Amino acid sequence: APKTGIKRAAPQAAGAATKRRQATDPIHSKALAVADALLSAEAEVLSASAAAMLAPLAEVSLAKPRDKRHEFETKVVDMVEEALRSIKEQRERTLEETKAKVDGVFDDKAARQESCERAKAALRDLEAAVPPRKVALAQATAARDSCLEALAAAQRVQREEDKDFVAIEAQRAEVQQAVESLAELKIKSDDSKQS
Repeated sequence: APKTGIKRAAPQAAGAATKRRQATDPIHSKALAVADALLSAEAEVLSASAAAMLAPLAEVSLAKPRDKRHEFETKVVDMVEEALRSIKEQRERTLEETKAKVDGVFDDKAARQESCERAKAALRDLEAAVPPRKVALAQATAARDSCLEALAAAQRVQREEDKDFVAIEAQRAEVQQAVESLAELKIKSDDSKQS
């Protein structure tokens, strides 16, 4: 009975020893690093499904020495090499683009500062133009108010004169009517004298 227990314990111990050896094995840790690099590749270089398929195969294939690899494992290593080359080229392009952006920041900053200074100068000019315009507005407002007062006074005078004119017109109409009445009476009296 004790042998049976030992036999069962041995495979478990062997599995634990294998895991410890893989964790400390530099070749296996490098194979894990390659698999992680494949999994972290940009989608434009290596699709997620291709990376998910290739990463575990790379981990197993790269852990074996070159002369002990199966033909399939050699092809996997070739695919991994091609994928890593594409990842490297893409990251170098990204690095160059980023460097170009960073290099352009100083030019952009200078242009933005110059634009800011021009805007500040224009603002100062506009602010300097405000007080004289406020004075001109106050003068124009005062002149308008004076004109409105003069207009109101003229309208008052006009209304007063209109009252006098209406009274005079009424008197003229009465006089006219009286003259016409006299003229009629004169004509009647002349006719009566002649008859």
